[in-house]
Amino acid sequence: MNLEIEEISCMAKEQRAIDLAMGTWEEGVLAGAPKEFPGGRELANYGPSHGIEEFLEAVASSNGCDPSEVLPTPGATTGLGVVLMALRQPRVVVGNPTYPGFLHTSKQLGCDVVSLSPSRPGKKFGSVDWEAVQETLLPGDLLVMADPDNPTGRVFEMEDYEVAQEICKQVDAWFFIDRTYDEFAIDRPSAKLCDAMGDRLIFGGSVSKTLGASLRIGWIVSRNQELLRDSERTIRSLLVSVCPVMQLLVASHLREDRSSLQHLVRENHDHAFRILSEFGLTPRRSEGGLFICAHVDDPWSAFHALRDRGVMSVPSDVFQAAGETRGGFLRLCLARKANTIFQVEENLLGD
Repeated sequence: MNLEIEEISCMAKEQRAIDLAMGTWEEGVLAGAPKEFPGGRELANYGPSHGIEEFLEAVASSNGCDPSEVLPTPGATTGLGVVLMALRQPRVVVGNPTYPGFLHTSKQLGCDVVSLSPSRPGKKFGSVDWEAVQETLLPGDLLVMADPDNPTGRVFEMEDYEVAQEICKQVDAWFFIDRTYDEFAIDRPSAKLCDAMGDRLIFGGSVSKTLGASLRIGWIVSRNQELLRDSERTIRSLLVSVCPVMQLLVASHLREDRSSLQHLVRENHDHAFRILSEFGLTPRRSEGGLFICAHVDDPWSAFHALRDRGVMSVPSDVFQAAGETRGGFLRLCLARKANTIFQVEENLLGD
């Protein structure tokens, strides 16, 4: 069986199951967006492709970088697409497992895609085998990963960024890191972007996981000004510059205190860990927070076992870059109301 995450989410609606497959927040958890913005009608016109000042400053402040190192994009994955075009369709190297969006975007743009071998035995679940990365990367390649990772929940240490920067510099390759889930890291904060930046690293970000998945607005951050200029030219040529009203909305959002959201993620994670353990699965603690994975020998059998009790998850086959099952697991999204997780407990553990 071969299903996409969106198809599994549609199955959840059809079967009235609890959807823990789709990685977006449940309706009603997040505060509503402001309805009016200062600035008048001018904000509804085409804005500068390099971004408005309020947006650039807010993203820079949030990430500890300079506004000149920020470029708005229509979402983080679209930002990856912009970078791929700016780099003239390089060969793309992805992790294994990997987020399907990285594969789809790269292949649609005509890039050759190579997947790394899974981490060698004895390594922590989701950790990156940098020796394998160095053996695989060729000059001009773009390595693509996420931090915190989707689906494993792994969070990079500063050492990971330092090693990645050194490898890319030696090989003359690039590293794109999607940090959309950064604010949900719970066990420890992920590496600060301002400390991790190097001229071979490109960071993507987005607010789609907190403001709403349909709000396609994000950014890329890089110290390589030539890359940013080429990316901006790509955005202009495609007429996909981000609406100034949306930029202002994001600027306002980035200044808000979102500690209560992180607290909810932590509580949901601890609750789900207990539920899955009592159900007979082997969950793994997630540093990333928004997702939790449970080790299973047969992902599809486990998927059906949960589905039969009205809970939708995502089997690891969906995330396998090579299309193979290597170390099976289920991924469950915890961007849900607390009451929804209690309902999961009722479905899985109730008589």
